[in-house]
Amino acid sequence: MSEDFRDKIIKKSEEIAKSLGLELFEINITGPKRKKNIEITIDHPKESVSIEMCEKFSREIEPWFDSIDIPFKSYNLIVSSPGIDRALRGLKDYKRFKNRLAKFILSERIENRTVFIGHIKDADEERVIVHERDSKKDFEIPINTIKKANLEIDL
Repeated sequence: MSEDFRDKIIKKSEEIAKSLGLELFEINITGPKRKKNIEITIDHPKESVSIEMCEKFSREIEPWFDSIDIPFKSYNLIVSSPGIDRALRGLKDYKRFKNRLAKFILSERIENRTVFIGHIKDADEERVIVHERDSKKDFEIPINTIKKANLEIDL
């Protein structure tokens, strides 16, 4: 599959998402040559993505897929949300999810650890401050050491 086709999907998905007050989070195209899964993950800037939002996005993009030349025999279109344990991808997300519980996996050790789970207290271009519930301590995590981060379910 060509990058050109993927770029077309991204462009159209961003256009439709914007028209619906949503954001494109991610696109994955998987599966064998003849039958692909086109997974489009959408997000809402201020609230959780509902099933209705996914359905509306799907209804908007399906006619477009039917009107273009697709480089494989058939496909399944899957539209979803990032989920409650969504990936956090940078400063924008760290600020957006301030006060939410998150898990950070680091590429370097801080206090002899590479995993921190706590509430995001603050974030700037250089660091994220995480308040760990168990130790009741704040930790400064340099942004350039974050290998992976995601929201956790806060019970």
